[in-house]
Amino acid sequence: MRIGIDARSLTPKKGGIGHYLSEVLDGRSDTSADETLQLFSHRSIDYPEGPGVEHHVCPGHLGLLWYLFGSHRSIGRKAPDVFWGTQNLLPLWLPAEIPTVLTIPDCVHRQSLKYSPSFLYHFIHRYYMPGSIRRSSRILTFSHFVADEICRYFGVPSKFIEIIPLGVNTAFFRNRIDSYQTKLTCERWNLTPPYILTVGTLEPRKNLQTLLRAFSLLPTQLQSQHQLVFVGKSGWRQKQFDRYLRSYKAKSRLRMLGYVPQQDLPYLYAGAKLLAFPSYYEGFGLPLLEAMAAGCPVLSSKNSAIKEVVGSAGILMEADASAEDWSRSLLKVLESPTLQESLRLSGLAHADKFSWDNCRTQTFEIIRCVAR
Repeated sequence: MRIGIDARSLTPKKGGIGHYLSEVLDGRSDTSADETLQLFSHRSIDYPEGPGVEHHVCPGHLGLLWYLFGSHRSIGRKAPDVFWGTQNLLPLWLPAEIPTVLTIPDCVHRQSLKYSPSFLYHFIHRYYMPGSIRRSSRILTFSHFVADEICRYFGVPSKFIEIIPLGVNTAFFRNRIDSYQTKLTCERWNLTPPYILTVGTLEPRKNLQTLLRAFSLLPTQLQSQHQLVFVGKSGWRQKQFDRYLRSYKAKSRLRMLGYVPQQDLPYLYAGAKLLAFPSYYEGFGLPLLEAMAAGCPVLSSKNSAIKEVVGSAGILMEADASAEDWSRSLLKVLESPTLQESLRLSGLAHADKFSWDNCRTQTFEIIRCVAR
C-alpha cells in the first residue's frame, strides 16, 4: 500500500504539526512492512528516508500555494492508494480516484484574522477548507472541542470525524529525566532556577503580554528570585509585542530562548517552577501534557481545547482574565510548595493517560480502512 502524506511540516525546526507527524510516522508495527510512505513537500524533508519511506520534493518558496495548486502533479505521478492531508487542506486538483484522509488540528482561522500568520493564510483557509472537507473520506482531529467546531462551521456529521488525542513522548516523563542532565541543560541555556516557563510560537493568540504584565506585578522579591523564560520561535504580528518588550521594566529577568531542540525540552520543563500558558485558543495544547509528564505544575487558560486536555490536573482560568488575576494565580503557586507538589503528582498521573502508540495505531487504522 502506498500512503501519500503532506510532509511540509517536517522541517528541522518543527512546530506542533511537525512533531505530531514525526511521532505518528515513528515506530509503526510490523503490519506496516508492505506499506510505503510517500512524503511530499516543497522543501527538504527532515525525516529519515529509507525502506518504506520515500521523499518527493518539488522545490518552491510559498509552500501553502505549492501544496494547494501544484502538488497534485507530483502526487498524481506517484499514484498513492490514499492521501493524508495533515494540515487542514487537500491539494485542489488531486486525482479523483485517490481517496483521502484529512487532519484538522484546529479552526483558528475562524476565530480572528489577528490569529492567522497572514491574510493569505486566512483567505485560503476560509475559501478552500470547505472543499477539502467535502473531498475527504474521513476527518481526524485531536479534541472534542475542535470536532464540535468542524460540525458547527462546516456542517460535517460527527460520524465522519475521528477524535484521536495526541500523546506524550516517553522522554518527557519524570522518571526518564536525569537531574544532572537537567542542571547541564539549564546551564547551557543560561538559566538559573527557579524560573517560570512558557512554551509556544510567539504570536498574538498565545496572550504573552498578559503573562509579562502578570510577572511584573509579582512582589519585587519574587521577581528578583525568578526568571520568566520564553521557549518558541518568533511567529507573526510581533511588532506590538516587540515594542512592549523594549519598554518592559523587568527586562533583566526575561530569557527569550527562541527555538529549543526537542531533546532539550524535557529538561527545561523539569527545571521549571511552573508552566504558564495563557493562550486564547488551542486545538490541543501539547506543551501542557509535556510539562505535566515532566513533573512541572501547570497554570493555564481554560479556553478552547485546553480544559479538555488539562482536566483537573492544573490550575485553569479565563484567558481574558486581568493581568492582576494572572499575577495572583502565579503568586499562589510560587508561594506554596504543597500546591506545587499536588499539581506535580496530579499532572504526572494525567499525562500518563496520553499515548503516541494509541494515536499512531488509530490514525493508521483509519488511513488503511479508507484506502481499502
